[in-house]
Amino acid sequence: MHFIFLAMIINPPTIFQPSNKFQLFQPSNQSLIFIEMDTVEKVIYRLPDKQFKFVAHIRELILTAHPEITEKISFNTPFFYCNSWLCYLDLMKQNTLLEIAFINGHQLSDKHKKLVARNRKMVRSLVYETVADFDENIFRETLEEAITINLSKKKISKKQKAKSD
Repeated sequence: MHFIFLAMIINPPTIFQPSNKFQLFQPSNQSLIFIEMDTVEKVIYRLPDKQFKFVAHIRELILTAHPEITEKISFNTPFFYCNSWLCYLDLMKQNTLLEIAFINGHQLSDKHKKLVARNRKMVRSLVYETVADFDENIFRETLEEAITINLSKKKISKKQKAKSD
């Protein structure tokens, strides 16, 4: 939820009631700023028809794969979290319908030889140029393995890390 819509209100003619989808900020100059945050759902909804149904289906598969998975817009990109960054959907690559990038992809087994490194040390991606390229079984296996890897890593707080050093 990061798409930013700014509306500065100085002596508004009518009363503005912020809804729960707005965050209210009141800077020192006393003008009110309401920022609307984007959701992954909104980003997907704005995709061209060619991508919309496919990406919405992928999102649903990811969100239902494990109860701890959450989503968030980071760096203007849909990210999915499970204990830490799990994967993101790269919707902007030219000549591709969708790239699903796994943050700890270098640890995945890649038994189907479908993961692409693209000169990246950690991230590996499943790249789909058409819907026909998509194999749901391979995607589910890769996603489940990525979730297992993420859940096996304990989150260490800054305080715990400082104590161990």
